[in-house]
Amino acid sequence: MITPMDLIVKPTQRCNFSCTFCSSTEIAKSNSKVDDLDLAQVYIFLKRFPETKNIIVNGGDPLLMAPSYYEKLIEFLDEKEMPTKIHLCTNLWDYYLNPEKWRPLFSHSRVTIGTSFQLGGGRTIKPGEILTKDLFKMILSKFERDFSYVPSFIAVVSEENEDLSMETIELAKELGVECKLNRAMSSGREGKPYSIGKIYNTYIDIYEAGLSQYEFNTKEMLELLKGRGSICPSNRSCDEGIRNLQPKSDSGYEYSSCGSFGDDQRYGIDFELEMEGSLITPLQNEVELKYQKEECISCPNYFICNGCFKTVLDHKEAGIVEESCKEMKYFRERATGLGLT
Repeated sequence: MITPMDLIVKPTQRCNFSCTFCSSTEIAKSNSKVDDLDLAQVYIFLKRFPETKNIIVNGGDPLLMAPSYYEKLIEFLDEKEMPTKIHLCTNLWDYYLNPEKWRPLFSHSRVTIGTSFQLGGGRTIKPGEILTKDLFKMILSKFERDFSYVPSFIAVVSEENEDLSMETIELAKELGVECKLNRAMSSGREGKPYSIGKIYNTYIDIYEAGLSQYEFNTKEMLELLKGRGSICPSNRSCDEGIRNLQPKSDSGYEYSSCGSFGDDQRYGIDFELEMEGSLITPLQNEVELKYQKEECISCPNYFICNGCFKTVLDHKEAGIVEESCKEMKYFRERATGLGLT
């Protein structure tokens, strides 16, 4: 049976921004185009998994590649009559500076666009030059004039900007779009993860403020609290349905089942072996990734706290397991009090 897949493609580690929290910034050994991902690798993957539903493109910034890179990929998908959609997650800066360069690609029926934004001082066009809210809104206004919609955006929450989370949701409401508040992972320049306990209490704040419709993860939280998710460690199977392909590093690393572990250069998959027909699930077999602590197995918060392998490892290595556990117990009390459990 053919496995439906989603593929994360990081075509380049190059970026035209210099964000302080970036997971990829520390990985790039070079700013050369020579280090970009060869499309031939993507074609090999798609031949192996022809029912791939989505290609999620991030980086680096995807717009540091020429439009022809994606046009060639679309030609391949058309020739093979594949159903695959392409989603570019980009800071949109090169589009803002050169809109005519990107209009044909962004208008293609296979292509959707998402972006990212950060309140506070972390999102910098270059050191000392912040992408302000007003400038971000100008970029989106130009985009809306060209394509008649406003793209959704991702924001990364860390200890430095956690007090701006609600203002971020208010911005999404003003723009009439859904945003996604993601925790900072311990990758790249971001040395310490933001605890899952803290972010889930933020999601409760969003729910109580009546703003759930503007934040993706809050809606996911509500589904989890309804019991739509397993509490059994052996049922976590995300590495059966998604892959990450990125430029090869000095160590030969290029292929994994997790974009975040791809940033870390850990838990890779043998590309050639899987292309020959195997389906490799390395994360499910790692004892250190099963749970943050043994008591988690009997806890009603198990699937939330341990549903992400990267979260488990980050919390352990940062020494914040007990801190996050306390915050998650408070989260559960609040959710129960609101009738959400």
